[in-house]
Amino acid sequence: MEFSNENSLDNKKIMEYIKNIVFEGINKYENIRQGEPLSIDRAELFIKIYVTLSELVKNRPDKSIIFEEFYRSFLPEKNYKRVEDETTITYDSKMNILRRIHGKNKITVSEIFRYNTSSSDILDYIWLRKNKLLYRGRDGKLVINKKIYSKQLDNEAMRSLELKDIYKYLDEIPSILWSRILTSNFLGRIDNNDLLGFLSKFYGYSPKVNRRLLNELRRRLANGWDPSWFEWKKISRIIEDKSLRIEKYMGPYSLQWNTPKKLNVRKIVDDLENMPLKERWKIISRIYKNKNLLNILKNLDPISLSSIGSLNRVSDLKDKVLLGKSLANIITYMITGDESYLNYSIYFAEKINPDSLEPNLRPIYRSIISGDKKKLLYYLGIIMPINSVEFITAKIWDIMSSNTGINREQLSRAIRIGYEILKYTASLSGTTLSKRKKISSIRGRMDVRKTVFNYSRFNYNIVKRDKDREFRVFTLIDISGSMIKHSLWAVLSLASIMPIVKNIILFSDKVFVNKPPGSLNRGLIVNYLEKLFIEGFKGYTNISLALRTVKKFSRSNDYILLFSDLEQTVADTEPWIIAEKLISKNKVNLVVFTPPYHNIEAANMMERAGCIVVRTKSINDIFKWFKRGLNFKIQSKLIHVRGLK
Repeated sequence: MEFSNENSLDNKKIMEYIKNIVFEGINKYENIRQGEPLSIDRAELFIKIYVTLSELVKNRPDKSIIFEEFYRSFLPEKNYKRVEDETTITYDSKMNILRRIHGKNKITVSEIFRYNTSSSDILDYIWLRKNKLLYRGRDGKLVINKKIYSKQLDNEAMRSLELKDIYKYLDEIPSILWSRILTSNFLGRIDNNDLLGFLSKFYGYSPKVNRRLLNELRRRLANGWDPSWFEWKKISRIIEDKSLRIEKYMGPYSLQWNTPKKLNVRKIVDDLENMPLKERWKIISRIYKNKNLLNILKNLDPISLSSIGSLNRVSDLKDKVLLGKSLANIITYMITGDESYLNYSIYFAEKINPDSLEPNLRPIYRSIISGDKKKLLYYLGIIMPINSVEFITAKIWDIMSSNTGINREQLSRAIRIGYEILKYTASLSGTTLSKRKKISSIRGRMDVRKTVFNYSRFNYNIVKRDKDREFRVFTLIDISGSMIKHSLWAVLSLASIMPIVKNIILFSDKVFVNKPPGSLNRGLIVNYLEKLFIEGFKGYTNISLALRTVKKFSRSNDYILLFSDLEQTVADTEPWIIAEKLISKNKVNLVVFTPPYHNIEAANMMERAGCIVVRTKSINDIFKWFKRGLNFKIQSKLIHVRGLK
């Protein structure tokens, strides 16, 4: 990579830049070949292709995927070793930094660096820290390892660092020097996730670095990068209201500080509805004052609008907002038993003009006014089941965070309410599967008697016994906080294939194995809700543990259905590594259902490991794949249920 204090490159610097790229290619070649002896011609060919490809795709967001495919195609699969960090920095090390360190046992960072420190000195410092030749003492000073005085370090040499080393140690150096490392060329070569990491860690300290980070972000957005909602969440915490002016829509969080010229209402509403309820509330509470966004708010449900504070700003939506506030309070009353919430709910409901409500919302209003809880839950199950259960989950988590421990009585009430809502939804999903389990025929051992009989009549066909085998499906459902809506889709969609499901595994950072009933019954829904309310509150996810667990039960040709956003928050083996072993050794079929918001890079890695990745936008996408992917003749009459979209 190039590190230059000047914007223009003269011939000498161009040659230096090319030399660094070539050395980078040599290091990559050494990493992936695993010591296998290959010809000089093949090594030369690899380096030429690497140098050419580096320039061709350096500004593309999918650069890491292209390089991964190049490495995979260059070597046979059995000799291929995945390179974890695609960005390796090779530089010309002079070790001038040793002159300031010489003769000392301890030193501070301010004693090492001056304003005129070169990029090579900064990289040498990071290299010494990485190799523990400089390390932190208890007093905060840098302790100098005696090995630093060896003759090997005095010589000039080409040395390498990984991107994670820059990320880990650069903030120890004065921020005025960061711009000598974080050049536009450097930022252009890292992938989107790494760029977000550098934004969160290094933005806001150096004006020059700030400009480069924002320019790179603008360039990627202009080239078609479409960040997911949680990626925009990271960006929105850093960039102030007017720092990044782009006319296009840049995700739900950008609506707080940027109103796009062309509003695609359906797209924005879908993005908002796919977010967790609490995140949706935060955004709505900040954008409702913007009159240009009123059409977006009109398409949202009452529970989402209940976070709006001033009703005068949204006079056209006043009654819908009041209904949302009334609903929120009566559900809270049903969970806690506190009558003040019931009184507050009636107070809001009495202010509503029912004629201005949408026709499908009026039954909910009448149920609140009449105090008929059974009918209220029935209509919530038909009209807005997912958002209602999301609200119950959020309320339970609030109670758990404010109190010490779990209130079992309130938890059992919440589970009972959630079940009453979901049982109506499940009955309307409209998909059924014959209770007869699907049987597949496989070729078994040779039938000796029939084969000899054939041979005696000059018929040389070997006869094998056909053996019926039961078609089996295992489901893994992520119940972490970010997966509330999608995990509800998963549980409800299982109603259509319940007779062939062997195990339902609910997981967060723990794993819960459930033997499924013959149909989607009370036990399964209650068990799911209990684990969702308790385990989802912790916010940890370990997909690898769930895959290792299902490996114990599965056998060849089984289907494993994984419902997850692929955001693993627990330190463990990468899930695609375990998935690849499952597919190659156990010969299973692994299908991953992801919500609209998911870890795109993890999904790509799962696909390359041999998984089928299904990106779902609604519960109907899951039903359709069951019919097509599992090759079932499901009697399907998909009734449109508002809230399942």
